Amino acid sequence: MNGAVGPRWDEFVAAVDRATSCSALGYGVNCGHPDEVAAGLDTAAPETSRLLGCRLNAARQGEAGAGDPPKSFASACVRVAKLAPSATAWGGCCGTDTPHISALLEAWGDAA
Repeated sequence: MNGAVGPRWDEFVAAVDRATSCSALGYGVNCGHPDEVAAGLDTAAPETSRLLGCRLNAARQGEAGAGDPPKSFASACVRVAKLAPSATAWGGCCGTDTPHISALLEAWGDAA
């Protein structure tokens, strides 16, 4: 699911449900920028509650290009978390490093 170019989260989940007879209990997002993920989420859709975790990118173009600074990355992840409160497993992917995860932990504390 890539909110910038692909289906919305609810459309993605509905397609998987059709293909698998609703066998998936939950989902995770990997290797997407927080802004892309946020663009694909509809907080009113019941499928959003099945998003259980995210490993998001600081880099906007996969591994190419500079990634967002740690605090910007963390703030963007907190925005996604507010849209999908069922997502409780978090990590980083392309463009993230120890400072990004440290900033994310700090941001969770500030958001609580």
